[in-house]
Amino acid sequence: MNHRKKKHRIYAMSKTYHESRHWLTDEEYAWKFMRPVGREFASPDFERLAELDALADAAVAAANLAATSMDETERFVHESNQRIQSMEWVHAKTRNSHDDRG
Repeated sequence: MNHRKKKHRIYAMSKTYHESRHWLTDEEYAWKFMRPVGREFASPDFERLAELDALADAAVAAANLAATSMDETERFVHESNQRIQSMEWVHAKTRNSHDDRG
């Protein structure tokens, strides 16, 4: 067998081997070439749904930020009240000690 015939035979076998439709069942072929839907990339609604997801994420982030800042505000007020009470207690003690001397 000469070199040209051998090369032709190898290319023919390679084409048959690499032909994807040849090796797929009908179900596999359907899965491989299924059109994207919903939030899958390249679906017709992908851009619109991505924008809606971004808006929803922003709303959730704003709600979390508001809850966090409220917790921090409440903690600050509570700590401030504790400081005020402790200072009042110290002043009351010093006033009582001055009254006892006089």
